[in-house]
Amino acid sequence: MSSTRFPTRLTLALILATALNASAQTAAPVPQPTPAPAPQTTPAQSNYSNVPDVGTEHYVVAADASYELVSETTRIIRDQGDLQNGSVISTQFISSLQSAEATEAYVIKADGKKVPVGKTQITIKDAPGAGNYADFGDNKVLQVLFPNVNVGDRLYAKLNIKSRAIFPGRFSYFTENVPFGYPYQTTVTITAPTSLGVKGLARGAVKLEQKAVGDRTEFTMTESNPKFTPGEAGAECPCDYAGAVSINNFAGWDDVARAYRERAADKIAETPELRALATQLVGNKTGLDAVKAIDGWVRENVRYVQVYLDAGGYVPHKASDILNNRYGDCKDYVTLSQALLGVVGIEAEPILVGTMSRYKELPLAGPEQFNHAILYVPSLKIYLDPTNRFAPVGAYQNALAGKPVLHTNAGKLETFPVAPASANLYDQSSSFTLAADGTLSGSMKAATSGTVRSLIRNSFANLTPEQQPQVARSLLDQSGEPGSGSLSLAPTFGDSAAPDFAAEWNSPGAVSIDDVTSLKLPSGISFYIFSRLKSVVSLENRTTPQVVGASELHKAVTLKLPGTLKLLRLPKDAQGESNSFAYKVTYRQEGTQIVADQRLTFKTDIVQPEDYAQFREGMLAAVKATESTILLEKK
Repeated sequence: MSSTRFPTRLTLALILATALNASAQTAAPVPQPTPAPAPQTTPAQSNYSNVPDVGTEHYVVAADASYELVSETTRIIRDQGDLQNGSVISTQFISSLQSAEATEAYVIKADGKKVPVGKTQITIKDAPGAGNYADFGDNKVLQVLFPNVNVGDRLYAKLNIKSRAIFPGRFSYFTENVPFGYPYQTTVTITAPTSLGVKGLARGAVKLEQKAVGDRTEFTMTESNPKFTPGEAGAECPCDYAGAVSINNFAGWDDVARAYRERAADKIAETPELRALATQLVGNKTGLDAVKAIDGWVRENVRYVQVYLDAGGYVPHKASDILNNRYGDCKDYVTLSQALLGVVGIEAEPILVGTMSRYKELPLAGPEQFNHAILYVPSLKIYLDPTNRFAPVGAYQNALAGKPVLHTNAGKLETFPVAPASANLYDQSSSFTLAADGTLSGSMKAATSGTVRSLIRNSFANLTPEQQPQVARSLLDQSGEPGSGSLSLAPTFGDSAAPDFAAEWNSPGAVSIDDVTSLKLPSGISFYIFSRLKSVVSLENRTTPQVVGASELHKAVTLKLPGTLKLLRLPKDAQGESNSFAYKVTYRQEGTQIVADQRLTFKTDIVQPEDYAQFREGMLAAVKATESTILLEKK
């Protein structure tokens, strides 16, 4: 099991984009959150927009749950974009568990002529690592590169894949119906010995048939998208609302937990090195303090490397090996932490959870529900997410809230706790001084909590002191107030009591002073640009649930005016509230200062389609209020 580390909710991703892009311009490799998917646009006018891609898959499962798969794909090249990016058919596999070959491949031209793919155009190469993280494994990619391709051609490839069972004696398959994008038709047939006990269950738009064929059971599954339908950014997983099917022989969630335990239980064996380290770290500490000591050391001293050797995508390595190597992925962090805690008598239970946007259980219990591992400490009733380096104990990845989680010792599926919006806070205080020549100078402090802290701190953790002025300049440029400044991070960058960021800056001539001057409240250096929120509600209507992430964003802004200007008009206060969103924006004058308070609250993790209209209306009104103009006049 691998983990997509620190994924973001749509709202956080979009309004942080300015700051993240600025940091990416520096020389250091700064980890960045997973970008929110952009909605698909209407395809260029052609005769191929509603021509479906067609695929068939046939699995033959053996008595030991190994299988052979024959996959056939016919893909239409619809436009120039497809021609540039879609003229390859590929599949990824684990070379120590699986083998893959292309047994037939050709281009079908418009006149029906077939152009075969040569042997040199079929390659196997190492699979690329995920994101910005190191990768160590035997994942491979079988790639078929098609020659002489034009718009309107169809590509055909027949692939053969053989695989051992990752969990001995257990076969598991899962797919979902995707109701957006270009049209497609997929038919999957799975035959397995009846004695293996494979069963199937579908929901939604996926059709599933089952029948006995001699001493085997045959499942036939069909799914499709009949016509091009634009996607919707930030949508919840289609398996939650559009349709999904599971085909496997797991007896239930307790059996999935048992399968993980069978492969992981012996990996936490105590060694002298583990005992020495745990004893040194804990000393006389007990309870939560002891947990924090071990959890903090693992976060700081183990580097994240995705390891996929053999069944390494699902099975952790020995705690002693992880300690010696000082690297691993989520399940390895969990194993080492569990082993160290066990040495000092603190029970910790591995927990499986998904960081994908799946909030419902799959039709049948299966490992596809999960892609991430964390820990649970029963005595303290707390979860630990040791790969989440800069989040304090009790603050989790923003993608975990409300997801199904499997307690692997107890064999129970539960729901991860959902924190209120107030627990995920961005709180910024900014002070500006406007000079008579239009120069803006300012300072800010920002504190965070919960998932917001996790996202921001991980995003900016690797900035060096030399790079921070570059980021400050970039942020000022993108706010429309170019200048120079300094950006500083909290000294420990892990102390929950300290502000996360502080900044100072100077922007010469940022405001054009006239007899009557109209200006929006300055932004300066800020990690949340409220104007970007309009992108979150760019669609007028939605048919799919939108994942936004519960959080509270607060900015307190003070603007000091020069003695040469007087205030003619303040913007009006504004506030509103709906099921999923609330805002309050106020302005007031205090002597020569204008004081504004802007508070936006995303009340729920997910906005349902029936709530979207009010959500959108509130968001647009909130952004408008934060962008209202102040009117000044020369004395």
